[in-house]
Amino acid sequence: MNKHKAIAISFLLAIVTACSSESSEHRPVYSPDGAKIVYMSMSDATGGDWELYVMNADGSNPVRLTDHEGWDGYAVWAPDGKSVIFDREDSGKKESWFLDIASGKIRALGTYDGWMAINDWSDDGSTLLAFHEVDGQRDLYLLNTRGKVLRRLTDTPQSNEHDAHFSPDETTVAYSSGPKDGSGTTLEIINLDSGESSVVVNSSGRAYGVAWSPSGTQIAYTDNPPGGDDDDANVFLLDIATGQTRQLTENEAWDHMPEFHPDGKTLLFTSYRSGSEHMYQYDLESGDITRLKPADNN
Repeated sequence: MNKHKAIAISFLLAIVTACSSESSEHRPVYSPDGAKIVYMSMSDATGGDWELYVMNADGSNPVRLTDHEGWDGYAVWAPDGKSVIFDREDSGKKESWFLDIASGKIRALGTYDGWMAINDWSDDGSTLLAFHEVDGQRDLYLLNTRGKVLRRLTDTPQSNEHDAHFSPDETTVAYSSGPKDGSGTTLEIINLDSGESSVVVNSSGRAYGVAWSPSGTQIAYTDNPPGGDDDDANVFLLDIATGQTRQLTENEAWDHMPEFHPDGKTLLFTSYRSGSEHMYQYDLESGDITRLKPADNN
C-alpha cells in the first residue's frame, strides 16, 4: 500500500469513527427562564440508550442527568426551573419520575396501571397534566405532584388524546387526538371550566407536538400533511384567532417537536435533515434555521 493511499484510508476511518460517535438529540425543552435546555441524547457514550441531558441555551456546558439501561426522556420543567419530571422505560414498563437537577436525586411519581405520562406542569407548581395509557388507550388527566388524580379531562374509548399543554393563562388545554386506527388526527382545545372542546386543526395525517406561543395567540405543531409520506413531516404555526396555518419548515426529512423560547422569537425543533436526529432553531422573524449543537457532542 502506497503512502498516499494509506493516508486516504486513515482519513476516511477517522471520519467514520467521528460520525459513529456523534450524538443524536430529541425533544429539547427550554427552561421557564429560557436559560437552559433539557433534552434526550443517544450516543456511544450512553451505550445506545436515550438519556437526559441539560445544557445552556447556546449549547454550552452539556451535563448528563441520567444513567440508566433503557430510555429516559420527554422531560417537563418544574416552574421554578430546579427540577424536571420525565418518562423512564424499565423492562418494558413506563413510569414518570421527578429529578432534582442540582443533586441528581430522583423519585417516582406513583404506581399506576399502564403509563401515566406527564406532558405539562402548571405555573403555580400544584398541578400536572398527563395522558394515561392502558392497553393502547390514552386519555387526559390532571394530577397533583403527589401523583393523585384530580380530574379526568377526556373519556373517548375510540380515540387517543396525548401531547397536552396548558395555555399560558391555564384556562384551556391544547392536545392531539386521533382514532385508534390511525385514520387522521385533530388538534383540539378544551376549556377547563366548561369541559367543552373544539377542533382547531384537522389533519388527514398525523398532527402532534403541540406548543403554545408565550402570548397564547399561536400554536406550533408537527403535521405529516396530505400527500406526505412516512419520512416527511414539517412544523406548522396556527393563528388561533383566524384559524390560519403557516408552514415553517419544508424538508424531505422529519421535522418535529417544536418548542417556543419564552421570548416568543425562536422555535426549537428536532430534525433528521442531516441524516440523524439533531436540534435546530427557527428564527420566527427571519425564517433562518440553524443547528444547535451541544458543545462536546456527547
